[in-house]
Amino acid sequence: MSIVDPIARKAYIAEWKRLARRKRGLQKQGRKPYTEEEKVLADIKNKPLKLERTKRWRDTKRKVDSEWRDKDIANSKAWREANKEKAAASIRNATLKKKYGIDSNIYDQMSLEQNHCCAVCGKPSPLKSRLAVDHNHITGKVRKLLCQPCNTTLGLIKEDISVLESLILYLKAHENST
Repeated sequence: MSIVDPIARKAYIAEWKRLARRKRGLQKQGRKPYTEEEKVLADIKNKPLKLERTKRWRDTKRKVDSEWRDKDIANSKAWREANKEKAAASIRNATLKKKYGIDSNIYDQMSLEQNHCCAVCGKPSPLKSRLAVDHNHITGKVRKLLCQPCNTTLGLIKEDISVLESLILYLKAHENST
């Protein structure tokens, strides 16, 4: 059935849009939206249907996803085996980004500026280990690169200057006792 009269057609379309908006939980501008109580009642009415649809979707997705996941894990493992250096660099870059907000390029630049030496003791890092990224634990701001012993010491004293000063006084007091 088609509506030939333009005025009737316009009214029909306006009514259809109003009903569609109401069905989606929206109302015409100027009116207040549905109350929370009305929304809860609508949810309760449709809950069994939603739960059934969700369960069917989840079961289907699990079946498809488990097959895809198995293939993806196998492909990832094969790629990592074939590209060990790239995989290690990618993991290192992601870790630096997540923990400190810097990437491996910034780390390498900082290391170069420090001549690949610890900012505290000035000793070069051992061949197998990298310099640790020292950062403020409150603000998260990266400070410098430290060797593992200096970084551990700083962590053990909880970055407390008074403890460090006490350690210096202690060492000076017992300097000649050996």
